[in-house]
Amino acid sequence: MTAFRWYLAGMICWFAGYGLQMVFFSWLVAVVLHEPPHRVGIAQMAVMAPSLAFMLLGGAIADRADGRALLIRYQLVALVPPLGLAALIAGGALGYPLLLAYGVVVGTLSAMVIPARDALLTRVVRSDVSRAVALTTAVQYLAQLAPRRPRRVVSRPCATACVKRSARRRSGR
Repeated sequence: MTAFRWYLAGMICWFAGYGLQMVFFSWLVAVVLHEPPHRVGIAQMAVMAPSLAFMLLGGAIADRADGRALLIRYQLVALVPPLGLAALIAGGALGYPLLLAYGVVVGTLSAMVIPARDALLTRVVRSDVSRAVALTTAVQYLAQLAPRRPRRVVSRPCATACVKRSARRRSGR
């Protein structure tokens, strides 16, 4: 398999997982925690603001480092937040402030991963870079769209358990 195909495969895995996390994140805030719309917006901002704030820093770091090694490190670190979120859910400790913290961490990691990945593109594609950029952009958005059906991603028993646990916690039982 060519280096560009490996690059695309890694990008598909990242953006499919990221898209799934963002659907699940919004669902947790709006449906499980029953937060009002303005707090759902604040939670979304907790994910997006760090991306905006730290993207230039992520690009500066990516331009000065070995892109492959950097990307591997970032993606290994990116395993921690979803595992932590799963532990919070399993332990019944899910709350709005913790979800905001999760959003900030995921947004910051995204601000580091995306420039590192983009800097790597010119190293894996030697000719016809504009075509490779167009293809990676299309693949990125298709990968993010793939998990946008949360009813199929999150099983009904899991959803029911999360909602019931949240309701018990709110009622003090």
